Amino acid sequence: MTDEKYGDQMYQYYIGIADSVGNLSSNTYRYATDIQEVRRCLKGVTGEDISLENLYLTPDGKIGGLPDKAADLINKTKDNARIERMKDALVDIIGKFRISGDLGIPDFTSQFQFKDGAFSVADSGFAVDMGALDGRFTPQSSGNMYSDMYKYQFKKVL
Repeated sequence: MTDEKYGDQMYQYYIGIADSVGNLSSNTYRYATDIQEVRRCLKGVTGEDISLENLYLTPDGKIGGLPDKAADLINKTKDNARIERMKDALVDIIGKFRISGDLGIPDFTSQFQFKDGAFSVADSGFAVDMGALDGRFTPQSSGNMYSDMYKYQFKKVL
């Protein structure tokens, strides 16, 4: 009952105070919060938990692997800012999941406690190694600023 009625407010409260969230880079923070937002949206549409690990991009730029009801909403709705935001988040999640590989998708593992009239959060961090995840999302420099520009060595210079 509490989760259904106040879940979103509790989530907002959590991400505002939890140490495990506050220590993330902006890129990793966005990934983790996008996951939670997309999961809530998809559950609201389908009534079930959707495995994000099984989603993919189709050649025509649509999100594949969604149940029909969610696929129709995400892939066919036009001119709706919230749905466009969800689609953008899904594209980002699919891309980042490919980068993160075996590290998995970050899930918050906190609990809300109400004891003796006080509300608190027991922050258990994430279910995955967020430091390793952040390392994979952070571009690494090879020391040569042109290393990504020129992939071929030329034998002659004209």
